[in-house]
Amino acid sequence: AFYLPEEMPFTVIRRAAWKAAPPKGPYYQHVPKMFTLHHTAGRYPKNYDEAVQEIQFVQDYHQNGRGWTDIGYHFLIDPQGDIFEGRPVNVVGAHVKNRNTGNTGISVMGNYHPPVNQTPTKETVHSFAEIGKYLKTTYDINISSFYAHRDIGQTDCPGDLLYALMPELKKLIFAP
Repeated sequence: AFYLPEEMPFTVIRRAAWKAAPPKGPYYQHVPKMFTLHHTAGRYPKNYDEAVQEIQFVQDYHQNGRGWTDIGYHFLIDPQGDIFEGRPVNVVGAHVKNRNTGNTGISVMGNYHPPVNQTPTKETVHSFAEIGKYLKTTYDINISSFYAHRDIGQTDCPGDLLYALMPELKKLIFAP
């Protein structure tokens, strides 16, 4: 019941496909009431295989470096627009300090902040909008409950270049 339904309005690369490690502890159920844009501040995968390596690296860092139960994000998107299933959407994540319950974390692979300044792709923007529309519709989330990490935490995340896309993302997700 924690995981995404089999039928989705977009293609999702499931945890089994990217060979996710099992959680190291119990999950705690929640109902998504908001969602937050992040970036991994890590590698910018050039293809699917590199994206799988990156998500495995992020999960390993979150579980073994940070000591968390699982990868902190619910979804991750690579520059090719592939959407990866992270932590189950109906469980509390680990992506915004003291603001995780009810908050779905969506992270874009790469670093979109100076001095790195990688370029968000149109495929990434499209995939993020698809996830946002799904969350908006499925959980009745309104525009005032969509944040960038820096809006609700002390961080530069999701980087200046992704943050500059917030008005476009809001329009793509919430415009009638």
